[in-house]
Amino acid sequence: MHLTTRLVRLAAIGAGLGIAACTPDKDPFTGPGNGANDPVFANVSASLQAACATCHGASSGRSYLVTMDSVTLVASGFLNPANPATSLLLTKARGVSHGGGNVAAFTSRDSALTAAWIAGLVSVVPASAVSVAVAYDAAAVAFRFTWRSRPKDFPGSGFANFGQRYPMVFHDVMRHNGTVFARLASGTRLEEDRVSMMIQPVGGAATGFGAAGCYTACHSGMASHRLLNPGVLDHWHWRGARSGPMGYAEDAALNQVERIRDATNIVAASKWTRSGGDRLRENQLPLVGTGHATAEGMPRFVFNRGKTMPGGFVVPRYFLWTATGATMTDPYLEVQAFVDPSVNRSLIVAYQDLAFDATDKVNGLDVGYLVWVANGSVAHLPAHLQDLVGVDHIAWRNYWAAQSGVPFTDAAAATARIAEIITEWNASTQLALVPRSIGFIYNSDQHDVSSSASWDPVTNEWRVVLYRQLYSASVNDANLAALPSGFTFEVGFAMHDIGSGSETHQISLPYRVGTTSEADIRAVEVSNVRATNWGTITPLRTNFVRDEYRQTLDWLLSSAHAGAAGVNGARCQSCHTAGGTARILNP
Repeated sequence: MHLTTRLVRLAAIGAGLGIAACTPDKDPFTGPGNGANDPVFANVSASLQAACATCHGASSGRSYLVTMDSVTLVASGFLNPANPATSLLLTKARGVSHGGGNVAAFTSRDSALTAAWIAGLVSVVPASAVSVAVAYDAAAVAFRFTWRSRPKDFPGSGFANFGQRYPMVFHDVMRHNGTVFARLASGTRLEEDRVSMMIQPVGGAATGFGAAGCYTACHSGMASHRLLNPGVLDHWHWRGARSGPMGYAEDAALNQVERIRDATNIVAASKWTRSGGDRLRENQLPLVGTGHATAEGMPRFVFNRGKTMPGGFVVPRYFLWTATGATMTDPYLEVQAFVDPSVNRSLIVAYQDLAFDATDKVNGLDVGYLVWVANGSVAHLPAHLQDLVGVDHIAWRNYWAAQSGVPFTDAAAATARIAEIITEWNASTQLALVPRSIGFIYNSDQHDVSSSASWDPVTNEWRVVLYRQLYSASVNDANLAALPSGFTFEVGFAMHDIGSGSETHQISLPYRVGTTSEADIRAVEVSNVRATNWGTITPLRTNFVRDEYRQTLDWLLSSAHAGAAGVNGARCQSCHTAGGTARILNP
């Protein structure tokens, strides 16, 4: 396809590249323009053809081809709309790191024309461009992440969500398979949007992190993270479904061999969550052995229909529901209707420590409690709840009596509530969906990092803020108390808004956060981070290694990587910049 050819297959290519939609000419300027110097696609095409086609024709085998459209040029790093002067199409033509040397045929007029055209290509900047801004006050720090969600390409092109942009606040769902409620089939599941960051603690000894960032912790598949030496990195992980709706980010750490679990309250937490208590959520299983025929195979936790949530929102369904309030039956078709992540449809908070968190976030209903009240059966309950006179069972029954409105002595009321749940399920022709993830709030190390999130349906943009006290007494947390006095911290980010499975994410270059001129991201002092006017703080538009170049630490240290010798020392930016020779970054 010639560079001047208007692309009519925009939707297919835009979805495949993960690029925002644009006009058929690939830029805001439609048509040939009034004169030869107008910064439009056709004029730039003619200049590039005249100057570059001899060496960069369609069959040349060289990286840049004159047949490329502007979406491909932006995605490949040849164009940088945020800073046109650093675009490879300009710097190469001027002889900078260019095998062909200075291209005399590419005149100053061509250069100015191309720069003006590139500046107008904001609409095709990759959605994976993540902007990061940092603010701090006397006690706390806030990191604000802004990015445009990419078109979903998972599970695949045959599903109704393919190519759609929406805030993914689900992480898999359960649907009845004819016997019990179970996960969707492997390869067809939903993946939440996520953003995470790692921080090198003061005096930390994670060799190479300041140079290679999160790549020093890269791992294959779901294996343990790796580091170059026995250092420790603080890890904040915001999940659109499994922690975000509760207003938190997972607060973890990692060392050379493993993800470090929650350092406090492990014994108590493990009764309510996964072993070790390192996360804010757990995956629920269907009920079995209930002794209640109609409840057998149902999910243990559903929504608590009729419950009034903070802000006056009333839960309308036991199962997941669409924006119109109907029961959800097709996650691929109906999930993209959600544009407001503040409406908590994706997470059931099953246990809430109200002494720790005074805001009642509970919207869940424990069907296992209703079954016990209805017929006295305990076989379907966890072992620590089967002792009817035990402290745990008494606390549990009192908690759910209050949350459900069904006294633990009223078998008829419990049976009637179960019948309502079954009726709703049957009304959906037994296709109703329920969240697979359930959330637990407990007094632990996990609550050091809180969060807020919003979604702009006009720009398809996530805005996620992570908050933490500057000083943390937790042994594995980075102590940020020195930030106001000028100390610079090494950080790295990962963005999981790809849609291509749980293991797929993009990794940023390493950056420095601080208040001095040596910082890449300048932290700004404010009176209260919770009331920050982010419009007054200039963010850094970070560079991320594109997901098709995702590599492991083993690969980075191998002979296949030209920069292997520098992983321990030189920063990635010394080779991988928008204007450099390594073109694997977003511009």
